[in-house]
Amino acid sequence: MNITHLLLAGLLAGMVDEPVRSAPVDSAVRVRQLTTGPSHHYFGYIGQCRTIPWNASGRYLLALETDFQDRLPGAGDAARVCLIDTPDGNRVRVLDRSLGWNPQQGTMFYWNPEHPETQFFSNHTLNNRNNDLIYFFCRADFHAKTKQVNVPFTVRPDGSELTAHPTFIGGHPDWEWGSRIIGSADHQQVIYDAATRQIVQKLGGAEVFPDPGGDISLAPDGRWFVNSHREGEYNHYTFLDRRTGRVRRSPPVFMRTWAKGDLRLDPAPCWNRTGDAIVVPGIAPDGTRQMFVLELEASGG
Repeated sequence: MNITHLLLAGLLAGMVDEPVRSAPVDSAVRVRQLTTGPSHHYFGYIGQCRTIPWNASGRYLLALETDFQDRLPGAGDAARVCLIDTPDGNRVRVLDRSLGWNPQQGTMFYWNPEHPETQFFSNHTLNNRNNDLIYFFCRADFHAKTKQVNVPFTVRPDGSELTAHPTFIGGHPDWEWGSRIIGSADHQQVIYDAATRQIVQKLGGAEVFPDPGGDISLAPDGRWFVNSHREGEYNHYTFLDRRTGRVRRSPPVFMRTWAKGDLRLDPAPCWNRTGDAIVVPGIAPDGTRQMFVLELEASGG
């Protein structure tokens, strides 16, 4: 067993293995607005498999900047690719422009793991944390409820070992460690092992996560897990400390009526590198689409 496997084994040993049924709940989550209008700003995509908006030092966050939010971009509508300079009062620094974006997914930014301080990609494939497995859905006739095809697959990055999975793991799954992936099944948050093709752990039902199929993200060190759900015109975030079983619930983040369709405002939580804050989209008091930071206040344990 190499040192990486030893570290992961030690981490997993400290996690809560049983489903969280009735855990201590607190609201020690602080919300602050990161960007401001009149332009719109957003990272765009869910923080799956360490898709982290912050660079390695935590100084800069990636963002797109646009001048409209009420329609899809046309052929010539470029979004501005920006860095948010946090020590400089969250000043927005425009680096470039991109035509490959949309309001729901942005341009799928990803800091280069080999140079995470200074280099990033766009429209990047989301591999697992070992970078040796990809999970995806094969879909057809998706809007026809009676004959739709929606089958989960895994494949190696080189195209080998293409495998269809009999168990459907819904929501927006995120990789845990190795071949284990977090998603939803039977109205519960679960962990599915793609190697054994079995659900191996349950993280909680509706009493913990009102919508197990909502957007989710696992912190880089695996301790904190966040799930999101909508209520009316607000997005809500539930944080589970997998080490202690403690649950934290965020204040609501306003999204107005952007709940459905191509222009929807998905909850899309993305962790920072230290696992104590996420960035999310929301609607600011002036009606513009902006980025908000939800911070976990320090506590013992």
